[in-house]
Amino acid sequence: MFFNKSTLFMDIRGETLRVVQGRPMDDNLTFTVDGFGTVALPGHLGFRNDDKTLVANAARLKEFLRENGMKAARVVAGLGQSGVITRIVRVPNMAPKDLESMMKLNISDHLPVSPEEYAFDYKVLDLVEEEGGAQSLELMVAAVSRAQSEQCASLLEEAGLKPMVFDILPSMLQRLVAHMPFRDTLVVDGGLDGTRLAIFKGKTLFMYTDVPFSLGENENDFSVLAGELRGYLDYFSSRNFGKTVDGITILGELAGLEGAAGLLGQHIPLPINVGLSGAGYLKFKGRAAGFNTQAAVYSGNLGLMMRGGRHQISPAAVSESFVQSSGESLGA
Repeated sequence: MFFNKSTLFMDIRGETLRVVQGRPMDDNLTFTVDGFGTVALPGHLGFRNDDKTLVANAARLKEFLRENGMKAARVVAGLGQSGVITRIVRVPNMAPKDLESMMKLNISDHLPVSPEEYAFDYKVLDLVEEEGGAQSLELMVAAVSRAQSEQCASLLEEAGLKPMVFDILPSMLQRLVAHMPFRDTLVVDGGLDGTRLAIFKGKTLFMYTDVPFSLGENENDFSVLAGELRGYLDYFSSRNFGKTVDGITILGELAGLEGAAGLLGQHIPLPINVGLSGAGYLKFKGRAAGFNTQAAVYSGNLGLMMRGGRHQISPAAVSESFVQSSGESLGA
């Protein structure tokens, strides 16, 4: 693997960056973690930032890395902030080169956003046999604002770092799903920066979205979150002959909230797993003491550390995208 050295795995959430320094997961499902922490930037990584904000954000990031003894320069970055758009689509089975050519020409047909304003990428999820024996490729198609991805790339470069790859949170979470206790699951990744929902039908992403719930504002009122979840669970059931998911998995800072499962369970009568307690085969080593107790907060980072591993659940991305200085490409 091209970053099989000490690397910074960064889950970027607007003003908040969750950072893990370590090495990619090995074939024994073991993560090497030598440092971790969360930093709040003085300015939001939004659609528009001026040079003053960029310099201030980069200075704070450099200070955070220095304070925490994180000296790696290579970065594998994940975009976990709001505004990531995903769709699951099917196309006829074809060779990877033909698929790449077709998607470059037709990707805007699957995501109705401006190619001038959004960067696109896609990932092969599965080979599906249709009625009559025809085969189709199931793809996750994703788009992020070019302005946002450029801001992230510029921040890392201004901080003296070397961004190697951009990923997106739904893809990051997908790599963890195979190690969770539920087959069909709703993943709730919540924190001070907001909440993201991802429903997985087996190994395949069914849907991904942002919801207006954050710990700071709604910490003890889970009725707000439950109302959002019910709508998406009803949608899942309507597309699956009335069957709902097998359970809910809570990740992010929300997993650290005392009694989170009970608070949510008062509103939704489904099995609820908090954190990575159901992922019994994942192991941690390295110099960062206590990471195993905080791993759920850094679930997105763990998904980044699983890129390209033998145990990731889906085929390698057809178009691995390496971040250029323009920040124009997105690795899904």
